[in-house]
Amino acid sequence: MTDKIIRNKYIALSLIVGAVYFFLKYLCPLLAPILIAVLFLTMFYPMLDDIQKKTHIKKQFLAVIFIIFFGILIAVAAWILITVIMQFFPVIADSVDDFQVQINIFIHECCSGLENIFGADTVYIEELVIEKINILVDDFQGQVLPELLNHTWGYAQSLISMIGFIGITVIATVLLAKDYDEILDKMAVEAGSRMALEVVVRVILYIATFIKAQLIIMLVIGGLAMSVLGFSGVEYGVLWGLLAGILDVLPFIGTGIVLIPLAVWQLIQGMYLKAAACVILYVACALIREFMEPRLIGAKVGVYPVAILVAVYAGLQLFGLGGIFLGPIGLVMIQQVYGAYNRCIDGQHKNSYDEAEDKSS
Repeated sequence: MTDKIIRNKYIALSLIVGAVYFFLKYLCPLLAPILIAVLFLTMFYPMLDDIQKKTHIKKQFLAVIFIIFFGILIAVAAWILITVIMQFFPVIADSVDDFQVQINIFIHECCSGLENIFGADTVYIEELVIEKINILVDDFQGQVLPELLNHTWGYAQSLISMIGFIGITVIATVLLAKDYDEILDKMAVEAGSRMALEVVVRVILYIATFIKAQLIIMLVIGGLAMSVLGFSGVEYGVLWGLLAGILDVLPFIGTGIVLIPLAVWQLIQGMYLKAAACVILYVACALIREFMEPRLIGAKVGVYPVAILVAVYAGLQLFGLGGIFLGPIGLVMIQQVYGAYNRCIDGQHKNSYDEAEDKSS
């Protein structure tokens, strides 16, 4: 009976989907440092092995050097992002009153134009809209900005947690680097463990492809945004473009978090060409991501571009913001595990570990 259930591909696929969901939802947060260590070593172990042969430095020490190097790169990128954001806080705080005056003038002009066209009395509408905007601005000044600045202790706690997470990840990487070869040799003994090893390798290959694709898209969109906003004469255009490029990794809204409010502000100030440039730039950035992302990711891992898009949406619904990454990763995990299951059932399983041995012999 159990054998029949296992050989029923629809039931097997349902079990695989459930297992992948359980793994991503509940096990990933608990095992995150270990999983990152495994990901890091699997991606860079061939390079560590080559360097060890040339320098005779132990792999665990080389792993620490690599981690420090990448840690410095991430820290520099985070410092640049935080610096850019902090530069905007005084500008935003100082511009609130000016924004309030400008938007009131803009609403008055719009209502006057409607009154001239339709002949209707728009004074009541104008007063109502301005009143609501004034309340919104006052709430922003009195609550939002102070709240952002008053959570210093919360930010400090998050920083301490992050440092602890990084420390555990480094220790796990060092320990795994020491015994990595032995672990692989033991996993290569049995067919089941070899199949698991193949799935892990393929999923990690996808993650590496995904990260590379996101970096390429971010560079392209960030460069375009900085160029367009800078040449258009938008105030702080280069910084806004840099921030838009970084935030473009967020799905669906992406650069719109920066460009749409920026376009509205230019419109309120009467700078219609700059507002149009922001809107056109937003549309261009959205089209670039929609064109590049499925091709950079889907084409290299054997997944249809539309499946990647559906996986991102499903990931957002199931896992929240982290589903941007977990959705496509879960899709690839399901694909690889189900493929391994089919090869095992059909008696055609030959894993990547064996293929590597065949090529080397």
